[in-house]
Amino acid sequence: MGWIIAGIAVVVIVGLFVWHSRKLEARDFLQDSEALDLFRRSKLDFDALRAFFAQARHTAQERYYFCDLLAREVPKKVLSEWAKAHPDDASALLLWGRCCITEAWKIRGTGVGSSVGDEAIEGFFARLQEAEAALRKAAELAPQDPTPWAYLLIVTRGLNEDMAQAESYVREALRRGSTFLPAYRQLLVRYTEKWGGSHDKMFGLARAANKKHPGTELSVLLADAHIERALYPVHFENDRDALDVYLQRDDVREEVARAYDASLGAKDFQENRATLFSRHAFALWFYLVDDKKRLRRELLKIGPRISKNTWQVVGPGTLAKAKALAGV
Repeated sequence: MGWIIAGIAVVVIVGLFVWHSRKLEARDFLQDSEALDLFRRSKLDFDALRAFFAQARHTAQERYYFCDLLAREVPKKVLSEWAKAHPDDASALLLWGRCCITEAWKIRGTGVGSSVGDEAIEGFFARLQEAEAALRKAAELAPQDPTPWAYLLIVTRGLNEDMAQAESYVREALRRGSTFLPAYRQLLVRYTEKWGGSHDKMFGLARAANKKHPGTELSVLLADAHIERALYPVHFENDRDALDVYLQRDDVREEVARAYDASLGAKDFQENRATLFSRHAFALWFYLVDDKKRLRRELLKIGPRISKNTWQVVGPGTLAKAKALAGV
């Protein structure tokens, strides 16, 4: 099976195919659109995908987002065949579990719970349960990997399991990586008011994480929390005026700016290839509060590497408006 997507590629995948002169690593996908275009052009069966995944070198955070990307880009049939053919391969089960999560949310749709039909709910729960089984097995086979535990947080949210279960998954993830951002971000979502938590609980997590690990990428949790709090009255109370009032608060703007300046905004900040997604979150916040200087800085660092989901929470065309505001 293959894909045809326009783009120029200058990468080599060792063991799969040759293009020009640079060896492709899985981590390149997170920053290099040409690498992704080349991967899409390849003809991969599950054995080739397995070999490719095995040669990848990445941090735990990069692995999480890399799995997100592959679960979207690789056909479901290929991932299913890999998992069935290699039931003791942690990577195969991890990717299949992530694929099942994606499929579950496609079945459910993005509407509020009351708008989802019984048949869709049944399919949603079935795919999440399949994901849960695969991810638990992946966690057992790769006991040092925090990634399956972060994905299980998405599962537990969809299955409406209690908060204690979600918190137990976070503890497992953080035992394997004390600053593992994906686990924190998934717990933050679970702590939001719309998912049965509260604004106070959400901010409590973001502030505690930043206090414990100052100057790290966990600073983006504050941007995430303030974006969620700002947009909540728009999405759930039909109150646009409340958004404008919130965004004008000096204490709110200063809290995020301080956290950013001490982390991603610092000259000596050490980022990884997955930091791109945090940069998008900060850029969205700086757009909302009309902070042109910091917005421009982030958009220039982001360049052409787009994370559409981040901007869609505000509405179509938001990224283009942000670029116009920043003069980028």
